[in-house]
Parts: sequence; C-alpha cells; structure tokens
Amino acid sequence: MPRIPAIGDVATLAVPGALALGILAPGAAAAALPLLPALVAALVFTTVMGADAARFAAVLRAPARLLCAALFIQLALPLAGWCLAAAAGADPALALGAMLLLAAPVGTGAALYVTLAGGNAALALCLSAVTFLALPLLLPLLALLVALPAEGMAPLALAGRAAVVVLLPALAALALRRAGVRFADARLNAARWTTLAFAILLPTTLARSSGIGPMLREAPLEAASIALLIAALLLAAYAATALAFSRHAKADARGVAVSAVSRNIAVVWAATAGMLPEATEQMLALSAIVFYAMPPALRLLARVSPAVAPPAASAATA
Repeated sequence: MPRIPAIGDVATLAVPGALALGILAPGAAAAALPLLPALVAALVFTTVMGADAARFAAVLRAPARLLCAALFIQLALPLAGWCLAAAAGADPALALGAMLLLAAPVGTGAALYVTLAGGNAALALCLSAVTFLALPLLLPLLALLVALPAEGMAPLALAGRAAVVVLLPALAALALRRAGVRFADARLNAARWTTLAFAILLPTTLARSSGIGPMLREAPLEAASIALLIAALLLAAYAATALAFSRHAKADARGVAVSAVSRNIAVVWAATAGMLPEATEQMLALSAIVFYAMPPALRLLARVSPAVAPPAASAATA
C-alpha cells in the first residue's frame, strides 16, 4: 500500500533540489517557465482527484469559516506584514514587498503540503480558489490602505487566470469523481493521486526558480538579508495563523496555517507589472527560495517541537 509519509520524506529533499537545479541551471528554469500555467492546472486537478469528498462538502457547508480564513490570510496578514516591516525601519520598497508577499493568493500546491501535514486539503484548495478570485478586490484595497497607487490592476485578467488555472481543473476533477473515475480503495486513491501531484510539483518548482541564479551571483549578501526577512515574515504569519485558528478542528487549523505560508507570487507579479521598485521585484523573486524551503522547515520543526508545527501526515488523514 503506498504511504503518503514516504512522499513527504522525499519532498523534503526533492522540492528544494528542483529549486536548486533552477538556480544553478537558469536555462532549464527559463525553459520550464512557459509551462507553469499548465503545470499548476495539472496540480489542481490531481489534488482534487485525491481529496476526500466529505471534506469538500464540510467546507462548503460552513462558508463563514472559509471566508474568515481567507480574509485573515489575504487582508489581515498583509497589513500586519507591512506595519511590522515599516516599524522595524525596513526600506519602503521592502515593506511593500512584505505586504505583496502576504497578499498573494494561496498557492495551488498548498493542498498538497496540507495533505502531507495531515490537514484539511479541501479547505486549502477552497482557500486557493477564494483568494485567487478576491485578489482583484483586495490588492487595490491594500494599496489604498497604505497610501500606494492602485492603478494598473487587471481584475478581469486575474479572474480569468484563476478560472483557467484553478476553477476549471477543479470542476473537471469533480465531474470525473462524480462519474466514478477513481481507484477502488479510498486510501489507495488518495496515495496515488498525491504521488502524481508531487511529480507535477517538481517541474513547477523548477519553473518558479527562473531568474534567481543571476541575482544570487551578483549580490549574494543583499539577497541573503532579503531572504531572511522573508523567512521571518512567513514564520510570523504561520505562528499568528495557527494561534488565531487554534480553537478550530486540528485538520482545519493545520490547513489554514500551512496555506498562510504557501502563496502564488506569480499572480501578484502580473497584477503589479511595471509598478514596483527594483528592490520589491527582487524580494518577490527571492521569495521562491523561502516559500519552497518552508514545508521542509516546518516538517523539521515538527520533529523538534510538535506543538509548534504540524506532524507528518499519515495515510488515514490524507
């Protein structure tokens, strides 16, 4: 019987390995970049195919919980990140980067990481869809709240991308599930689809690393300091989210907390093209290193202090 913990153990090395390959071989990352939308759509499809249908129904029966989690992740955390960075005396361009990082929608890969953490993957996938669709409204709102220009946003383009990359693959998978296309055994079904999703995640990571290599070679110390700032922001976001939702069911709390540190930065790049200072764009690019290192870091933290991070998943919780 395939076991999801084995996938998680491999992911601890393989996902950062794919990121390292993209940094060391920028040509390979650049070649994979045009495939990114298709890879993300495939990741959504395989994640939905392996998810527990009962959990989807439970999420949709409690929309208030879903909306509360989405607003916390995409509105409260970005404002808090901007305030903390500004209060710490960070460059305004980096404070803006902190806000944009935490305003990005939940990445479609979050459902896979949540599954490996023993959380509610259906809640994570719903958070991804909601935060994608809410971005055209919340990003200009955040810009207004912190007195930044909100011009240049493309709400229709963002909504269309969310539909093509997230909603359509999810609906297609749900239609196939309704038609009975699945493996007979529920645990086997989840394990095999999660294995396939993990295989798709590797080239997705490679594509996301495009452009990082030259930056690390030209200004390594500056890049390291920015990466440390991003890591501090994400750890603070994880801790704040875990605390805010600690009274919820464990699977839901883990799902929201892991989702809070798994974001799709590429969509924010598209929405703010030509508007950002150079330092902000560098911060967004370097975030790939920290975002893909975060799941292995949380797994390591879980072994040291189970109360701080979610434990490794088991086949029963997938």
